[in-house]
Amino acid sequence: MCISLNFIIMYALPIRNIDQLELLKTFMPFKDHLNNDNRWIVLADLIDWGGFEKTYSQTFSHTGRPAIEARMLIGALILKHIICVSDKEITRQISENPYLQ
Repeated sequence: MCISLNFIIMYALPIRNIDQLELLKTFMPFKDHLNNDNRWIVLADLIDWGGFEKTYSQTFSHTGRPAIEARMLIGALILKHIICVSDKEITRQISENPYLQ
């Protein structure tokens, strides 16, 4: 017996009025303690997230289950390869390190 699962995944471009670092400073307990010269913050500023979002969003439907935001998905993939760790380990490191978030 073969079961076919057909999922429609949609993607909505995120609405961002402030950048990621400002968001972290506003809502997280470490607020102004993040160093703007940190290698992960510098790297994040160099990446064209809007370009990634535009290209990534074109591969999805306009209806169905929401997909993961491009910044989260692509950022985790970039970090995984720079640090040379497994999927499981990069998710642990991201959850523990505000600079990776």
